Amino acid sequence: MSTPDSDNANDNAPPLEELMMLAALDENATMAFYDALVGATVFVPGAVTGQTEDGPELELHVWQADDDSSFIPVFTSEALLEEATEGDPVPYLSFVMRDLLAAIDDAAITINPESDISLTLEPDEVQELLNAIIDDSEDDDDEE
Repeated sequence: MSTPDSDNANDNAPPLEELMMLAALDENATMAFYDALVGATVFVPGAVTGQTEDGPELELHVWQADDDSSFIPVFTSEALLEEATEGDPVPYLSFVMRDLLAAIDDAAITINPESDISLTLEPDEVQELLNAIIDDSEDDDDEE
């Protein structure tokens, strides 16, 4: 049974972009941003290209940075994805961030490239974030 307030419990939570900006300005806000990020739905240019025994086969777009390094672009909203690809609309997929991190193998990601505030996570940082998620889920299992 739900109450009117419980249906909208997250309506007052700061949007992910706001948390990202706060984390850029205040180191103490970093954990709140990462906690929100791993559970958020994100948007990634790419497409399903087939099916394997393990599930869908994905082709995620890889972009080049100014320094010639490559990264997978990840957007916290469809609007930011559309702004970044305005001249060249692309197909995209949506993921819960923790699932995307688990699917990425040794790749850097940039969150909200082409926007005022973006964040690049190098492959080792992606792995650290994934390990933290795994550790948290194991802790949750231990509590049950």
